[in-house]
Amino acid sequence: MTAWDISTLSFVQTRAITEESLPQKVFFKPDGSKMFVVGRDDEVNEYTLGTNWDISSETHVDAFSLTQGETAAGGMYFNTDGTLMYILDTATHIIWEYALDSWDVSTAVYNNHTFNTTTQTNQARGLWIRADGNKLYVVDSDATGKVYQYSLGTSWDISSASYDNKSFDYTGEESTANGIWLHPDGYQMFLIGHGNDKIYDYALGTQWDVSTAGITQDAALAAGVPRGPFFKPDGTKLYITQENTDLIYEYDMEAAVGTNTQINIGDAWKEISGIQINIGDAWKAVAGMQVNIGDSWKEVS
Repeated sequence: MTAWDISTLSFVQTRAITEESLPQKVFFKPDGSKMFVVGRDDEVNEYTLGTNWDISSETHVDAFSLTQGETAAGGMYFNTDGTLMYILDTATHIIWEYALDSWDVSTAVYNNHTFNTTTQTNQARGLWIRADGNKLYVVDSDATGKVYQYSLGTSWDISSASYDNKSFDYTGEESTANGIWLHPDGYQMFLIGHGNDKIYDYALGTQWDVSTAGITQDAALAAGVPRGPFFKPDGTKLYITQENTDLIYEYDMEAAVGTNTQINIGDAWKEISGIQINIGDAWKAVAGMQVNIGDSWKEVS
């Protein structure tokens, strides 16, 4: 498995979302058993997944109508235990915070916490919050083309956010970025945009500091007008929404296991096809065996 490497992206499947038009963001419970989608109907729709992380197994269970006058929901995020939900309204550039019972949107209630990004943004489109709730990143899809970085004085309290005076200009790669995700180690950032319908991978020279970002690679997406990326916590899956078709796209990130695969033995790299290992006092060729990758077995050929 090649986690967090978009050069290994492989398309898996799509799923039509009939409950929400123009979907802007998809989000999953950390174990992959629930999925949430927000769109321009200004509802958050909740789904259960019969098979974790498999969007084809979804069942719609609830919907929550946003209550604070959001007219163009463009981003959504949850805290780590699913008791807080954040909605970014592209029209007003405001992030609204809701409290809820863990991962149950039917119980969501606005808790009087907001943060207005207007001082920095002209068309705020996506947000990402660090796992400790102390850092916030917002991508602006306006022609100025920047990602802005904020600190939260109180963890997960969006009203305590303040601008770090740090930003990153992405216009060298993309004209209209509308989604953002960061690697949990703070050294990697991903943006998606519909100028080129690509996902972009950036390395951060200083951990969590977007002003130190530099492009490393990009990858074309099957979806046109892509929105709202979500990475599985181990970096082996990517999910995006496609605004103009109301679809969710699922991708894997894994390397093929084949005869050119090599492993290091005695400080030298050897091709798997010529290697044997001892099992039960008998020597067996590695080729033909199976290895577990991402909860599924793959044959070494």
